[in-house]
Amino acid sequence: GPKVVFLDEPSAGMDPVARRSMCDAIATASRGRAVVLTTHHLEEVEALANRVGIMVAGEFRCLGSLTHLKAKFGEGYWLEFRLPDKQKQAVMDFAEDRFGSLHVEESSPSFLKVKATQADLKLSTVFEQLEQTREALGIQDYAVSQPTLEQVFLNISEIEERQRMRSNTAQDSPTASNLQWIV
Repeated sequence: GPKVVFLDEPSAGMDPVARRSMCDAIATASRGRAVVLTTHHLEEVEALANRVGIMVAGEFRCLGSLTHLKAKFGEGYWLEFRLPDKQKQAVMDFAEDRFGSLHVEESSPSFLKVKATQADLKLSTVFEQLEQTREALGIQDYAVSQPTLEQVFLNISEIEERQRMRSNTAQDSPTASNLQWIV
């Protein structure tokens, strides 16, 4: 069989069940070959991609692994903690000291969810720091997650929109119709 397969919007017009079957078939067929796939469906990117390129108005704007793009354009990590209410401030102080400015997304008596926005924060560093101080801070459980691909997409759209506004050319406007994922 061919060493490279090009697929341009293969799921256009498919219902979700057919799209899932198509993703399974592409994943199976891609073993031992390169597959270049264009799509507007982020779930296809998540399911199939190990490298992603984003095109705007026919030009590549970024290329990299999902992890790289999330780190570069995702603006930090989400940190979720299960902990006693009395420990919240200590955990907030610790997280802000280690991971930069925080945005509190959700807070209840035994739960805290914050977004750490430090740009150069490594996931391994986050886990290492949390594991070292987990017991001392009274953290019962925690989770760390990267932004979703949708958040990355929106951030890149905002960057492109700001650039378009600066250059004042409407042809580069990133809309859902001309921002495309290349897998």
